[in-house]
Amino acid sequence: MSRRIDALDRQLSHFDLLSDTLISAMASIYVDIISPLGPRIQVTGAPAVLQNTQIQAKVRAVLLAGIRSAVLWQQVGGGRLQLMFARNRLFKEAKQILSPT
Repeated sequence: MSRRIDALDRQLSHFDLLSDTLISAMASIYVDIISPLGPRIQVTGAPAVLQNTQIQAKVRAVLLAGIRSAVLWQQVGGGRLQLMFARNRLFKEAKQILSPT
């Protein structure tokens, strides 16, 4: 998984973070590595929308990002209580990182 994520980092120099190419690459990582590990996650919504391959890729990319975030949070010693009590500070830091400077 780390090799595939490193490949994403290299692709970032050529593509925008939200490009279809990068989203498809992240979705591919989810399908190849995460999806076979356990029971399938059921996503509900309008069938017409969920049948769109780009929407499917975006959902899978977000699932990969969430799982990766949870693993990294745990690796640095984060826990549920810490997340609950530091939520406002984390939100402000994320907002600052994402704001265009």
